[in-house]
Amino acid sequence: MNLFVFDFGGQSWTGFNGSTITTLSPEDFLRIEQWCPKGTILVAEYAHLGCVRTEKSLAQVYDAETLQDFYRRAYSLGIDIRLFPQSQTPKARAQTGFIEKSDEADAKAIYAYLLQEPSVLRSLKRPSRSFIAEQWRLAGWSYKDTTNAMLNVARRFDYAIEGDQITTFVLDNLERFAQALPDDAKEIFGLLHRKKDGSFYKTGSTNGPQLSKLYTLAALLLNDDGSLRYRPDTNKPPGISWLVRTQIAPSPCHHRGGIARSNVMWHGFRNYAISKMNTRKASVAGKVLSHYDFSPEQNQEFRRLRKDYMQAQRKMLSVMKSLVV
Repeated sequence: MNLFVFDFGGQSWTGFNGSTITTLSPEDFLRIEQWCPKGTILVAEYAHLGCVRTEKSLAQVYDAETLQDFYRRAYSLGIDIRLFPQSQTPKARAQTGFIEKSDEADAKAIYAYLLQEPSVLRSLKRPSRSFIAEQWRLAGWSYKDTTNAMLNVARRFDYAIEGDQITTFVLDNLERFAQALPDDAKEIFGLLHRKKDGSFYKTGSTNGPQLSKLYTLAALLLNDDGSLRYRPDTNKPPGISWLVRTQIAPSPCHHRGGIARSNVMWHGFRNYAISKMNTRKASVAGKVLSHYDFSPEQNQEFRRLRKDYMQAQRKMLSVMKSLVV
């Protein structure tokens, strides 16, 4: 595999291909035909090579026209451009032993990390065809604003608001949710365990239904008066894939994640993974073990848990949608 990783800083690009450090000016970097072999996988941080420079930009290097011309010429040479999420660079350094931060260290760390984790390399985002936001994306941002407003109120009342039809919908359908889900998904939403009489434990308790998780997903389909929500761009109820992509946004390259993402991914998945992996007090300091410090085996388990967790979110959304649409 011909991999070339670049980082940008101090008005120059610093690249590493496994053996040699290359330094290029912003102008020389654009002359990709002169320094990048055909068939190369070219990796750079999303902030540097995937975002357009604005008047207040610091990390962004080029304007839209320059980037799109660069992408076209690279593809014509058979060069595959991949964008590494800058939020994951500290993890790459930690996982590969590069403690000091510098452009050279970042390029080497990302290179080593991608060789160590080939599944990450395969999943890296490619550049966008256009820097003009598509209608579905604009609709997602608008939809997210409404979602944020609803969840911002609901969390003040621990998602149990008297007269709120989302709360009513969730509590009235706990049994239907449980009947439609496999055990691993039931566990995620607190629907697996029952009292001796067959009833659920108290919502929010250790073994009881997790109202914040259930309310968050239901709020992606319903308004608080019980009416259906509709996509602004199609005027139709949203599909599951669109909701996951725009409202839960599991990708590290997400735009202003929002409260739904926070509830599902940060408060939800993070605590689920900590519980399943038993990493609550596993660090040297006796605190939660950071994913920066995971072993290769723990990284594999973490990804498996994330896949199972996201499948459970989709299954629950599908069940809820079948009940409301």
